[in-house]
Amino acid sequence: MSSLLTATYTKPLEREFEAWIVEGIERYGQDVGLPPQVWAVSPNFEVVWPADEALVISGKALGLQFKQARLAPGAVDFSRLKWSLATPPQQYANVQKTPEVYYCLPTFINRKFKREALQHCIFWRPPAEVPDIQAWYDNPKAPTAHNSLANDPRAMRWGRLIEQVQACVVGRRVNSQEEVDAYLAEVADSARRNETVEDSEEIETDSSPVMYVLYTPL
Repeated sequence: MSSLLTATYTKPLEREFEAWIVEGIERYGQDVGLPPQVWAVSPNFEVVWPADEALVISGKALGLQFKQARLAPGAVDFSRLKWSLATPPQQYANVQKTPEVYYCLPTFINRKFKREALQHCIFWRPPAEVPDIQAWYDNPKAPTAHNSLANDPRAMRWGRLIEQVQACVVGRRVNSQEEVDAYLAEVADSARRNETVEDSEEIETDSSPVMYVLYTPL
């Protein structure tokens, strides 16, 4: 039995994983001399740009969509670790077509590891041609296309993701906070024109503290 997968008190909620991992990203930025700034974005914006968090570091913008780590019935081991990508509807498809957005998938259940949450998660983009909405850490017998993210080259640990960011392989290039704001405004305007949501007036880029943007100048 792995202590990483043994619940302490209760199993963490998605928002707890999100907070722990964001804190880890902030600590990382401070340690390497890139202290991030954080500001809130309306959760309604997630309908058109499918991220819980937006991260800008080393001049690149990324979106992070967090999912709760869960264990399927059976033995307590990593073959039972999984994430549901099914809700809300259309989010999975939106992530597939938004190249700067990555799923952030925790690989632990035990709250005792919360300060090291950044070390125990993977950042992953689903292939556009696969319409699957269930992902497993390492379960080759699971009847899904995403049954072994542990062996998927698209699934990266934080260190590899930052290396890819600095190599200009992933992320959307930005030079200032103004460019981030302009891009988000462009996404919202496009959604309004295409009537992506029922009430386009609800698409905003500030106010409710649910989605956060981390910005680090070059």
